[in-house]
Amino acid sequence: MAKALSISNLYAKKHKCLEMDGVWADVFGSPESCGAWLVFGAEKMEKHGFRS
Repeated sequence: MAKALSISNLYAKKHKCLEMDGVWADVFGSPESCGAWLVFGAEKMEKHGFRS
């Protein structure tokens, strides 16, 4: 079984972030470079054009 993390462990963890600029930075800030993103919207709203 894995050891439980403390609050100080979580604050000390370094994360790799994506550098964004312009409107993308205004909307997303600096998100982590890994994980899952959920992109949703109405039908035919160009969701296929989203690239990270």
